[in-house]
Amino acid sequence: MDKTTLQIFSKIYDKLESTKAFDNEIEGEIAFNQSLLDDLSILGKNELCQPHISFYKGRQRITDKTFDEVHEELFKKYTAKVTLITFKEGGYFICENWNTLLQYESVWKQPINGVFLYGSKRLLFAESQDSRFNNYLNLFKLSKLIEKASIPASGKERIIIHGEALHITNNINEQLLETDIDINTLEDFLTDELHQEAKINLFRGEVFNLLHGIGKEHRFEYLVTHFNAFSSRLLASYKNFINDYTFDKVRKEYQEKKTEYIGRSNKIFDDISTKLFSIPAGVWLAITQIKQDTSNSFQNAQNLAVVLAVISMSLIIILMISGQFKNLEAIRNEYKGLFERLSREYKEESEEINKAYNEIENRGNAVWWKLCASNIATISLSIITITLAVYAF
Repeated sequence: MDKTTLQIFSKIYDKLESTKAFDNEIEGEIAFNQSLLDDLSILGKNELCQPHISFYKGRQRITDKTFDEVHEELFKKYTAKVTLITFKEGGYFICENWNTLLQYESVWKQPINGVFLYGSKRLLFAESQDSRFNNYLNLFKLSKLIEKASIPASGKERIIIHGEALHITNNINEQLLETDIDINTLEDFLTDELHQEAKINLFRGEVFNLLHGIGKEHRFEYLVTHFNAFSSRLLASYKNFINDYTFDKVRKEYQEKKTEYIGRSNKIFDDISTKLFSIPAGVWLAITQIKQDTSNSFQNAQNLAVVLAVISMSLIIILMISGQFKNLEAIRNEYKGLFERLSREYKEESEEINKAYNEIENRGNAVWWKLCASNIATISLSIITITLAVYAF
């Protein structure tokens, strides 16, 4: 069935008189109208009516005629009755009222496209802007969101697991369709991929907290009637989660940076420590080569060469250490700007951020003093070597 066929059904039903409903059939009297007969033929092809018209005289059934066989004289002589057949598949429904429609499981599996409520002669489609139809669509979306956060269950029942099982049944009546809910905000919230798993868990928790004290058959209704408060609590819970998530992320960031910068500061001294250890050995070797023999010009030249070698080595080491001072200063400028930004942006964490900054500063200062001590040691050993050489001449 399609929209046009449902409109034809509505049109024919509106022309019936003395209607009676029996299960999935509606019987009513009809007057002769060629256009109406053509419409009945269309319904017959769609199995929405019996393929004939019955003619009665009083209570006695005289004959049945197909739509092609009937003529106007029969309508003048007898009472004509037609039997329509209700429909509840394929997105289009024909039923007495909303209460009947809402009991069908299929209307909670796929949203309906249109419905004819013959009890009130209301023909409704999604574009009809009917408040009850729109609210049905909103409740359908809410049902799907609950289903997304639930484990599989049969029929209209859903099971939310949050510590323990919470059973929710879609028991909805026409009165509940009077309740407007803003489902779009919640739908956008839960379908957004950012932190989706966390959002679903928060949704389960808020549903459980709201409904666990309510009877199973009334839980869905209670959620709908308290939907605004529920949504507010859910969004507030997510805001708290974001704050905690942000702080955890910040903590992770500055802790990682602290470890990184302390490691880089230590590496500045480690990179030259092996070379620094060679200075005492080199100076000792140089001292053993210095001998006092003023009459031997070769020995004097050797002494001079040793002194020049020690001075050259010392200069190279001093220049190397000076470069490490610059590297240490560059690292300090880098982490100083980073930690100042973090401290400004996350004032709640500023104390811990400053503590981490001070630890890096202390390590940097320790390395700075090690470099200074290395410079002094290098210069001192060079002076000792030069002094011995001078006495040797």
